[in-house]
Amino acid sequence: MRCLFGAALFLTAAGAFAQNDMQTVATVRLTKTESITVKQLKIEVDNIQKATGKTLNTAERREVLDSMINQRLALQAAERDRVSVTDAELNQQLNEYRSQLAGRLGRNPTETEFADAIRQQSGMDLPAFREQYKKNLVVQKYLIEKKRDLLQSAKPPNEAEIKAFYQKNASDFVQPETVEFSAIVFPYETDSEKAAARADANKMLKEIGGNASVFDEKVLQGKIPNGSWTAATGQLLPRNAPGVSDDFIKSAFSLEQGKVSGLLELSLGKPTGFCVIKVTGKYPMKPLGLDDVILNVPPEWQAQLQGRPLTVRMFIQAGLSQQKQQEVIMKAQEELINDLRKGQTFSINDKFIEY
Repeated sequence: MRCLFGAALFLTAAGAFAQNDMQTVATVRLTKTESITVKQLKIEVDNIQKATGKTLNTAERREVLDSMINQRLALQAAERDRVSVTDAELNQQLNEYRSQLAGRLGRNPTETEFADAIRQQSGMDLPAFREQYKKNLVVQKYLIEKKRDLLQSAKPPNEAEIKAFYQKNASDFVQPETVEFSAIVFPYETDSEKAAARADANKMLKEIGGNASVFDEKVLQGKIPNGSWTAATGQLLPRNAPGVSDDFIKSAFSLEQGKVSGLLELSLGKPTGFCVIKVTGKYPMKPLGLDDVILNVPPEWQAQLQGRPLTVRMFIQAGLSQQKQQEVIMKAQEELINDLRKGQTFSINDKFIEY
């Protein structure tokens, strides 16, 4: 009988937890009544805790709940005012994620790779991410329509602001010692492919025989798609490059300009493989002025520049512009939220925030 009573108590407790999950922690009623349950709040809090590695306290859970309320108010308002996002618009935004991933991989990602990357970044499967992202785009579109004048009021930074920022942060604008090189790479993905890649690289090394002209010919051949090796030119390697082996950095920096290296092993994300390089430029460490070119362009800038040089002035101007724009966006969001929260548009049951 004790076992039966124990089972009954367990089932009763489980039922209580399930009922608590279905309790309404907040109600939104701008154009229709919409409940936010304890379970929905738990999911949002758990996702944030997993992403940050931090347990949220009551005040922080309240902030999460406020964010959920704000989004639902904005979505109801957007539906009322017939503001929506098409699947084509959503796909266009998602394609930007694909392009960023392609830049990291050096090729277009497969559907599985794209879904895995989304899961790692958001903690959601691709269908759930699409749904959530579409909601975010609707809210963003509604904000732009309702607060267009304010959002367009941000002014670009002037010369005095750019100079003031540079003077305050001049020590951050230093070009590290850098080498530029061309490379012939024999990539491999598995241990079983490694021996074959090494043999092919050694064979190539013998054909080159230390001759820079032959190396250049092989580089041109390596740019033909579906070849047995790949080639790259204009590669920049700062001495303090993260993730690059000490042996590779030592070999690259000790090589004379115009000379061909011996066999090197490259392991920096993808591709992993054996390679032969030729140093085409050497740049010493030096402080950078406002109109000096930044050699080691951040990855997020490369697609925007499309091969154009990036100066310190351009970098500072873009950063200050983004900061000003962000300040205006925050003000616009605050105004919109205050507008939507006027009156009895929502209510909160505080006792359920603690679950």
